[in-house]
Amino acid sequence: IRELGKEVSIVEFGPYLLTRQLDEALSNLVIRKLEEKGFRMYLNASSKEIIGDNKVEKLVLQDGRIIETQAILVSAGITANLDLLKGTRIEINRGIKVNEFLKTSINDVYAAGDVVEINGLNLGLWSIAMEQGRIAGANMTGEEILYSISEPSTLLSIEDIKVFSTGDVHNFNSIMEYNENNEVVYKLFLKNYIINGGVLYGDVTKMAKLKKAVNNKVDIR
Repeated sequence: IRELGKEVSIVEFGPYLLTRQLDEALSNLVIRKLEEKGFRMYLNASSKEIIGDNKVEKLVLQDGRIIETQAILVSAGITANLDLLKGTRIEINRGIKVNEFLKTSINDVYAAGDVVEINGLNLGLWSIAMEQGRIAGANMTGEEILYSISEPSTLLSIEDIKVFSTGDVHNFNSIMEYNENNEVVYKLFLKNYIINGGVLYGDVTKMAKLKKAVNNKVDIR
């Protein structure tokens, strides 16, 4: 949208951007880069009202600030479409409930992907959906492969802004960091010397190695 010459404002409910993927320090690097590209940031903010006749004209924030705009793009996660299953014996909650074999509450019926809920979680990531589909397909043919929730990974790529995040970057008791003038930053989030999560900023060429280290719970001692 910026490349079309439009002004873009980002309204973020949390205290900083990408709260699930980054710590505040790394988020601030992303915010600085986005602001340099002309994005306007509204942090700790939420929408109260959309104003306009026939088309949007303004967005009113809860604190009273007003953003004049011609369009609003909402990003609010996923909601599984469960209409097909209502009235059936398949157990649902936020998603189709499955066990560790991705089997539903009905024998010989399996589910995978964004519509699935496992251990109370509805993850909604492409990489996880692909893995679930592979395992569910194998189990439908007679295999008995257990599915364990892999550590989520996300890749952000906006021109020269490149960020890869994997694992849990909030549950840690120590951090290892490599920093090249805030242009290239590697961060490992450790829990009792085990790599619990990690972020690559600026240079993401080592993302496969980092994901493998997190999934294998590598001990750095």
